[in-house]
Amino acid sequence: MKMTGYHCFMDIKKEIGLRIKAAREHNGWSLNDLAARTKSLQKSRIGNYEQGTRTPGPSEAIELAAALGVSAAYILCVDDQSSLTNEEKKLLEKYRTTDARGKTAIQSVAESQPTYKVDRKKTAS
Repeated sequence: MKMTGYHCFMDIKKEIGLRIKAAREHNGWSLNDLAARTKSLQKSRIGNYEQGTRTPGPSEAIELAAALGVSAAYILCVDDQSSLTNEEKKLLEKYRTTDARGKTAIQSVAESQPTYKVDRKKTAS
């Protein structure tokens, strides 16, 4: 049986707090910034999660995950993998920091991709 996130059980409140804080800081946000991006969570509540004095429930984890761009499973230590790979995070960061023209170019490339299909049979030979 695979025990994903097993190390979290040692001090799960602390680990959850570290994951929330790391994701928030990765986005370059303050506690106020993160609170503003959630539907109902206040800065003080998020601060309590980060300090490990409180633990978010499933609905709060889902709300935080949506704002932070990670999975609720990751936040709650059910899964050790962020929902994005490092490469995807780098691309997202570049998209977020580019100007409107750059964003339009990135979106154009991304939207054109489904029209290209790789024939796996031909590439396997």
